[in-house]
Parts: sequence; C-alpha cells; structure tokens
Amino acid sequence: MRNLNSSRYLFVFLLLLIFLSTTICLDKTLANNHDWIDISAGIEGGPSLTFCFEPGDFNILYAGVNGKGVYRITDSMQNWTLLNAGLDTVNSKVIYILKIDTVNSDTIFIGTKAGLEVQNNKWVVSNAFYKSTDRGKTWTLSNKGIIPKASYIASPPSVYDIAIDPNNHNSIFIATAEGIFKSVDGGNNWIWSGEGLGYTGASSILMNPKNPSILYTSSTLYGGLFK
Repeated sequence: MRNLNSSRYLFVFLLLLIFLSTTICLDKTLANNHDWIDISAGIEGGPSLTFCFEPGDFNILYAGVNGKGVYRITDSMQNWTLLNAGLDTVNSKVIYILKIDTVNSDTIFIGTKAGLEVQNNKWVVSNAFYKSTDRGKTWTLSNKGIIPKASYIASPPSVYDIAIDPNNHNSIFIATAEGIFKSVDGGNNWIWSGEGLGYTGASSILMNPKNPSILYTSSTLYGGLFK
C-alpha cells in the first residue's frame, strides 16, 4: 500500500515538473517575441489613416498614407509599392478612407481631403473622391455632384467613409463633411442623400450587409447616430 501511495506521489510530482518546465519555456518564448511588429519600413509620408485587405487575397494589403498616397504590399518582406499616379495635389494625397469593390477587386475607391474653389460665383469642390479601375495603378477624380449644400456656411466635403452595396456594387454611399452622398453608377456621379440629417457632417457610414437598404451614420454636428 505504501509503495502504491509513493508511486502516486511520484507521478504527481513528475506532472508538476513537466507543467512548470512547459510554463517557463512558454514564458521565455513570449518574452522573446513582440506582440506587434513594425512593417512600415519603405513607407514614406505621414501616418496611415486607412488600410484594407484585397477581397479574396489576404496577402495583399493596401494602405492610405497621409501626405503621400496609396501603398500596396503583397508579401511579408515589407516591399511596399507606391500607387499615386493621378493623385497630383496635396489634398489628394491625404487619404481618409480606402475601400475595394467586393465584386471586382480591380476597382478601388479612396476618400481624400477636399478643397473649395469659387467658379462663376459658385462653390466648386476639388479632390474629395478618386477611383481606380486598375488596382491602384492610376487614379481618376470622380467628384461630380459632390457639392456644398449650404453655400453660406460651406465646408470642404472631405470624404471620411465609404459603404458599397454588396449586392449591387454600382450603389455607393459616402460620408462627408456635408453629409451623405449617393452614387448609383459606381461613383461616377453623386447626389446628396442627407434628408433628415440637415446640413450636419457625417464621419462614418455603415451598411447592413443582409439588408443594404438600412444604413447607419454618425453626425459630426449633433452627435449620436442616425439610421
């Protein structure tokens, strides 16, 4: 009986030693590895304000960099490629939001810092929204219809967020400093879609993926959320 109890104690003791040795090795392993790894070597410009994976290929990452444009990486070796052909102004290189078409990943949209110019006694928006149909190799200004709604308190309608209908990629909504705008032709033309929001700006927009008719936005003037 004593031999049986001794065997049990020895077995428990061995298990305890194994557990402690494993814990020590694990602690050493965690101590020698960082939680975060800097992969920004090769990126010039300010901080990245937005980034997203290419749908269907999580090895490809796009990053919008403040003051420089759009970068793309396709491996883990920090080999970033700058994609800013067509982003020729200072404001166009301030990328607030970047979204990729879920149906056609060749099409990418970016929201940028906007500017205002007066032409024929009317406010005209410069920059704000760009589109690429060749995976970011070239960008085309696509802000027709993005205009200040309240000319007496006009603010540049910079685009802060983008929502794309997953069932109809031609239907796009953007959140701007002048509220919500909508496009039904893939971002080529825009109409104001802020009824009920007044002239408050919107900092973000979210679409219900199961029911794209339902959207949510945040108000920069009144605070809170709108649906």
